[in-house]
Formats: sequence, C-alpha cells, structure tokens
Amino acid sequence: MAEEVSWGLWSVAVAVSTWLIWEHHLVDIVGGIALAAVVMKLVYPWLQRPETKQALWVELCCLWQCLQFSRRHVRYFVIFLAIYLPSIRNWRRYRVVRTAFCVAQWIDDLVDGDRPSAREPLDVVNELVDEMSAGSFSPQPLSRLTGALFEELKAFRTADDEPEQDLIALVREMQRDRTRVVGHELWSDQELDEHNRRTFHLSVNLMLIVTGCEARAHQVPALVDALGWCSVFRDLEDDLGKGLVNVPRRICERVADRGGALTPGLLAASREFRAWVRDAHLRASAD
Repeated sequence: MAEEVSWGLWSVAVAVSTWLIWEHHLVDIVGGIALAAVVMKLVYPWLQRPETKQALWVELCCLWQCLQFSRRHVRYFVIFLAIYLPSIRNWRRYRVVRTAFCVAQWIDDLVDGDRPSAREPLDVVNELVDEMSAGSFSPQPLSRLTGALFEELKAFRTADDEPEQDLIALVREMQRDRTRVVGHELWSDQELDEHNRRTFHLSVNLMLIVTGCEARAHQVPALVDALGWCSVFRDLEDDLGKGLVNVPRRICERVADRGGALTPGLLAASREFRAWVRDAHLRASAD
C-alpha cells in the first residue's frame, strides 16, 4: 500500500511540474491521465493473464531465434519473411507455423553442430524427446517453446493426423545425424536415401498439417525427395567439415583405399563421386 501511494504521489508531482514549468498544457496532462486510466483498466489486466504472458514470450522467443538463424545464413531470413509476412493477416492462426519452424530449426542446429552447446547435443535432445513423450516440459527455453508448440498442435489432431507424434518421430530421425557424427558412421546409398526421405516426409507432413493444407506428404513424394536432395548437396561441404558424411559408404571406402581423406577436393576428384552426383542430379531433375 505504501509503495502504491509513493508511486501515485510521484506521478502527480511529475504531472504538476510539467504544467508549472510550461512544458505541457493542462489538456495534455488530463489526456495523459485518461489514457493511463484506460490502459490500467483494460490493457494491464490483460497483460497479467498467464495465457497472455505465455503468448508474448513465445512470440519474442521466435523472433529472437529467427534473428539467430538469419545471422548464420541469409536463407533463413528469406524463410522468416515467407512465414511472417502471411502471418500479418491472421497472426493468431499462424502462430503454430512460426513456433513449429523455430522449434524444428533450433533442434536441427543443435544436432548438426551449428549451435554451441555446453552439453552433448544428443543428451539435450534425448531429454527433450522424453519430455515430449511424457507431455511435461521444463522451464528451459527450448523445452518451454516445444511445450507451447505441443499445445498448439492439439488443435490439429484428427483420426488421420497426429502432429505431436510426427514431431517426436522427426526429432528422433534428426538425432541420427548426431549419432553418425559421434560414431563416425558411413551409410549405404539405401540408408542415406531412406533417412533423407523419412526426415523430409515427416517435416513436409507437419508443414502441410499446420498450414491447413488438405494434401499430405505421402501424396507428394517428389517434393519430399527433391527437398532431401537440396539439403544434402547444399550442405555437403559444411557437413563433411563437421564429420557428417552424406556420401555413400562405397564411395568413401574407395577414396580411403587410395590413401585419401574425405575432403571435398578429393571426393570431387573421384569418378565414383562424380557419377553419384550426376545420378542424384538426374533424379532430382525428374522430381
């Protein structure tokens, strides 16, 4: 009570002082008091509601994450515009799209080594998967944002669609990239194709669900395969530098047999690698 009285007296003193030294007219002061009263009566109680605080936190967190993504590469700024500009017309409806993108990209950055982590990324993501499976989330920012996304996804459940389970399956599939790096694993053509196809099948399906499309990923297999091809060849050199090898084992072993390391230069000099790239490009063009 004493604190409220002190703030009230201070506010009155400020208002009166601006009038006495002719910095403001009396009508300015009266208008300011009226505006403050309206804000305190209508806006302030709204801002104190738990759901409002959560929504504001989610929006600020998503904006901050988009800034971090965009600082790393301009393509993420393009994605930011592609998601946020359509949101202007229906901000609340597309919150789930903004949140889903930020959660998925944040996890992807962790497992791919694009975001510093004080702990082993696999441990962080394993805990997150456990939380998603249990439906209980910690106050940590990534966990809290994922929890907010899960709340949004509930509205999209149908007899055919289970977006929460799709998200869990997608994260588990993304974890395999980190497992490959830690274990220095080399995969066959079939294993790489299946991994890319499953990753993008799940991510495309989530995208179609949350944006309100009627189609599903199984109806657009060419899109799924094309996105997998783009991802592999766009990041091939960077991934090799981080120990993530998206080149088939048969090619890597032949390069190693010749006494070479798995560097982009030596791979490019391999006729087996060039043949694989040509074949992948033909398949992507068909898609």
